[in-house]
Amino acid sequence: MPEDPRFEVMKLEYVALRAEILQSISYQHQILLAGYGASGAFVSYVAVKSAAPSFIPALIIVPFILLGMASLWIVECNRMVRAGYYIGRELWQCFREDLKSPGQSELNAGWECWIRLKDGDASHFRERQHRSQCLVVLWGPVFLSAVASIVAILDAFLDPPKSDLQPFLPWILLGFALLAGALWRR
Repeated sequence: MPEDPRFEVMKLEYVALRAEILQSISYQHQILLAGYGASGAFVSYVAVKSAAPSFIPALIIVPFILLGMASLWIVECNRMVRAGYYIGRELWQCFREDLKSPGQSELNAGWECWIRLKDGDASHFRERQHRSQCLVVLWGPVFLSAVASIVAILDAFLDPPKSDLQPFLPWILLGFALLAGALWRR
């Protein structure tokens, strides 16, 4: 291994970026747990309170909780991907250039190369990971948002008027549901 300062800086940068990736993955898990936990707690609260005066229209807040969760998750995921791309496209290429001797095959077999393979196990791993993330971070929250919105709107339309605001409540909720739908689409 060369002992030049450039190589040592690249190694330190690699270690720092891998640490950032691991931290970002940890934050992504915490964000998902917090988002689903907050949604579940809120739905449970509404379910308990719905025996009293109707709290069901408050379910319209669930899509916005889940939107916040997905948005924060995307920010962390982008942070992780940026670090990974820099490692894979910049640092790893520099490491390869600095270690041109034929006995350095471990650089070809390392994680940074394996995860970027176009076919084989790595490709299947990435496809499975992508499908799982889409389900947990996008399609699951979109489905839960739609269900919460539909339940809130139907309850507001079917519940007899109890106040002066009641005739407008279904339309207000429909407006919030359309806003949430537009934000999810975005």
